[in-house]
Amino acid sequence: MTEPINNTLTVDGAPDYHFMKRCIHCKGSTNIGVKANKFHRWHVEMHLIQNVWPELTAGQREVMISGMHATCWDKVFPPEMEDDGEDEELNAISEGRDTNNRWW
Repeated sequence: MTEPINNTLTVDGAPDYHFMKRCIHCKGSTNIGVKANKFHRWHVEMHLIQNVWPELTAGQREVMISGMHATCWDKVFPPEMEDDGEDEELNAISEGRDTNNRWW
């Protein structure tokens, strides 16, 4: 769970939350500062993190979600070298192009 380690008031009066997240893979730490109102939109109202913080990198957002650095994520779950086409059947089903008339 992502919880703030401290908070401060900025010049404009909007509180900032500062997080220190320890990577669950390498145990290294990452510090991230966010506005309280945006944290509330993500953590309480459950908006998509990429919509709340488009200014954060995908790696910073990943740390907040899973607690893992982007580089550690790639080590644990290496990206596939090439698309082998196995997902085409699932893509067809999700896009309504499934011609096998499955009940699901």
